[in-house]
Amino acid sequence: MPWDNPMAAAGRKQGELYQTRVKVRGHGLGPPHVYVFGAFLSQVVTDSLHPQATELFEKYEAMSLAERADTVRFWRQTKCYKEDETKICLSFAPTDTGHQFEKVIMAVLQNTEGAQIRSGRPPPSFLEREMQ
Repeated sequence: MPWDNPMAAAGRKQGELYQTRVKVRGHGLGPPHVYVFGAFLSQVVTDSLHPQATELFEKYEAMSLAERADTVRFWRQTKCYKEDETKICLSFAPTDTGHQFEKVIMAVLQNTEGAQIRSGRPPPSFLEREMQ
């Protein structure tokens, strides 16, 4: 996904805000990916990128922190080796709610200019190839 994409920028900003809060309050805030995904989803709603996004965002906001962490199992947003790109790795719970979120997010990413979706296992690393 392009580095300057508003969704990616919202996630980065929330991640930086989380780091600042942890320095002040300590680690009692829960997992950071819950907040970063919330900011990403909020930007999807703001930009009206999917018709179901508003409904899912309201559902997400109504969840407790534990329910959010259980639904969005993994969300990492990192700088890519190409400086103008960001990489998002994600995983949702195998539940109805998790599938709803996955369906909407994948549809949004497929329609995002410059985004590439790669699913499944990554190619083997150098050491993995050596062991085969």
